[in-house]
Amino acid sequence: MIEDVRYVDTKTVNCDGNGSSEGLGHPSIYLNFGLEARVVCPYCSRVFVYEGPAGDSH
Repeated sequence: MIEDVRYVDTKTVNCDGNGSSEGLGHPSIYLNFGLEARVVCPYCSRVFVYEGPAGDSH
């Protein structure tokens, strides 16, 4: 299985599953990074990686 990774510059992201390998969406949810640099969608397992300014704590 190929991991679906999205690189973002915001600490909150929206995922609705569009473009997933299954071709099916899921309910639109917002994911917050908090202090982590990586967050995984609990529905489609898409991985979001935060690449914002170093030391950004909010």
